[in-house]
Amino acid sequence: LVELAMGRPLPADAGTLGDVLRSCKAVLYQSLPEDIRRWATTTETREYLDQLRVQSVLLAPLVLRGEALGILVCLRGPGEGRGPYSERDITLVRDLSARAALALENARLYAKLQGQIEQTDKAEASLRKAEERLAQSQRALGQVPRVQRVAARVRRGRWRRRGGEERGRRGRGGARGERGE
Repeated sequence: LVELAMGRPLPADAGTLGDVLRSCKAVLYQSLPEDIRRWATTTETREYLDQLRVQSVLLAPLVLRGEALGILVCLRGPGEGRGPYSERDITLVRDLSARAALALENARLYAKLQGQIEQTDKAEASLRKAEERLAQSQRALGQVPRVQRVAARVRRGRWRRRGGEERGRRGRGGARGERGE
């Protein structure tokens, strides 16, 4: 009956199963309720139920923080040599369903954490790229003061060439600023 949990959502008013979801209490039946048989959607599951000749059904809600997450369905047929489920089995199945609910919550939290880790990794990669671009910009801007000094000298009409000679309107040796002898 795995398909009950995985096949489709179970509305809270879904007969016997809905009663278990609403009450959040385990229930013992000495035969398979017909409305549960209707939830068996595949031929394989219906055949399995017919072959098993269910003589006892124990339904235990998977409860976490007062909310039912699903239902643990335990079936027992006459060929298992232990007879139908008893009140003693309810205690065991309640404990099992509580642990299963906790395991489901842990799996959900783990998946959520994995998603957050992936988002953090993407954000860190994006930040590294932005830092690289910033460093490149800063290196380029590091040249700005030098360029500004040269530009100021050009505006004033004085600048030095690589050979160290000054050129410009007011400087010595410049084309415009030369004094003839």
